[in-house]
Amino acid sequence: MTTQTRIQRIFATLLTLLALTAHSEDKQVSIAVGSWPPFLSQEQQHDGYVAHLIRDVFESQGYQVSIQFMPWERAYREAAAGQHDATAVWMDKEERRLDFWYSDPVLSETFVFFHRSSEPFDWQNYSDLSDLTLGGGISYSYGEAMDQAIQDGTITLQRVSTTLQNFNRLAAGYIDAFPEEMSVGYFNLRQLPHVYDEIRHHSKPILQNNSFVLFPRGEAKSQQLRKDFNQGLQKFRDSGRYQNYYNNFNAGRYDLKPNSGQ
Repeated sequence: MTTQTRIQRIFATLLTLLALTAHSEDKQVSIAVGSWPPFLSQEQQHDGYVAHLIRDVFESQGYQVSIQFMPWERAYREAAAGQHDATAVWMDKEERRLDFWYSDPVLSETFVFFHRSSEPFDWQNYSDLSDLTLGGGISYSYGEAMDQAIQDGTITLQRVSTTLQNFNRLAAGYIDAFPEEMSVGYFNLRQLPHVYDEIRHHSKPILQNNSFVLFPRGEAKSQQLRKDFNQGLQKFRDSGRYQNYYNNFNAGRYDLKPNSGQ
């Protein structure tokens, strides 16, 4: 073998290794998420059942997934700037479509008002709530209609960081009611057995909604990631695997990790 042949083979090997490295990097996905127990939480098994679903869908399509927890505002900002490949999960708002491509729906949600069971609470329109002290979550949107009522000053929200804080404030009488997704609300309420029987939800939905994985519009691979994710998600739905995540959640298989502090 001549020296030139050896050099050519070494060069070809290096090119192959570089190509494999680039391909490996292309198959890595960073997803920025906020904490939303029990759907997304570092204290849940598998980081919550929605995180588990999203991770498994991507992995079924050949990707390696890193889920990064951070405050919701930062997750949105960093993903929009291309520092992450996606962010999850978000409801549909027109202004978000300026920054992101949307996946197919990942999660269906029903938002309701939680209130003290010992006191009457009823509403049909947001004007019915104008004299009440309402809680809420920092940076949360509860749909266009409620967002508009807040913007117009029809209602005001005293916002805090967590659902548990809202339940404690509700039980103590600092607020009269607060909006939350029903499954999220009752999951958190089960962590507070001393007030569980003191709180219930109102039957009228605030919002029935879908949530999505968002892919930044400014990134070249976003469209391919979205296509691959949607294909994997549809396969999960068709096979019945998608429903298994929700069934396992209801069976308690995503409950708090041991030594989670709660």
